[in-house]
This record gives sequence, structure tokens and C-alpha cells, in this order.
Amino acid sequence: MRAFRPAATSVRVLPQRGEAIELELTHPAGVFEATLPRRRTLRHYRLEVGYPDGEPVVVSDAYSFAPSLGELDLHLIGEGRHEHLWNVLGAHVRTYPTATGVSFAVWAPNARGVRVVGDFNGWNGSSHPMRSLGSSGVWELFVPDLGPGT
Repeated sequence: MRAFRPAATSVRVLPQRGEAIELELTHPAGVFEATLPRRRTLRHYRLEVGYPDGEPVVVSDAYSFAPSLGELDLHLIGEGRHEHLWNVLGAHVRTYPTATGVSFAVWAPNARGVRVVGDFNGWNGSSHPMRSLGSSGVWELFVPDLGPGT
């Protein structure tokens, strides 16, 4: 398991069930890692992130959520036949069983990287890089704990 938390001094995974898992700093840029026990998958968890200037902060991990676009959406976008793009691209408030937040999706087929920035991450582009969804040209990320207008 990996977490990218620039400027953090510690990261612990807080699973819904079971004991916390301490991640080890493996790169000074803020990459933390741990090897999970065999056959252990974490579907729902939060991160406890420690910073040098205060108490640890508990946050949801944006990368623990599956993409909000399905295979059919990606296929239709690729063919230029998606008739409801406004429902899948852009920013949309979504509620999942474990979190409410905003899903972001853009079509940027020639981009080498796309990032979500705003007040919620100090306008730091390294905090929320979006995921490329294969060869579709679509980049996507669900950012938990954001509300409308953020």
C-alpha cells in the first residue's frame, strides 16, 4: 500500500476493522509504503496523517475509491457517441456508502498528467493527481469530504 503525502512526517492506515497499519517513509518527497499481509485487501479505510506543526489529521484517501465512470461511458466517449457527457465529465457531488465528495473527470487525450487543485489542498498540484483511465483520454478522481462550490 502506498500513500503520497508531501510534508507529512507519518501516515497510518485506519481500516474499518482491525488494527492500524503504520506506513514507512520511503521517499523524502512524501511517499509512504507498507506491505499488507497476504490476502488482505482494504476496501474502506482512512489515513491518519501527521505533520510537524500539529496533531495528526484523519482523512479519506481519494485513491481508495473506484473510478466514477464505467466501461460503457469510456467506450461511448471514445466513439464520440456519449449523449450525456455533462453527467460524467466535469465536477459532480457524489455520495458513496463511506464518504461524500466531488468526482472530477476531464477528457484530455494528449495530457501527460492532470491535477485537481483548490483551497482544500492549499493549491498544491502534487496532492491530487488524477488517474488516467486507459487509452480513453479521460482523467478522473473522486476527492472525498468536499462539498458543492469548493
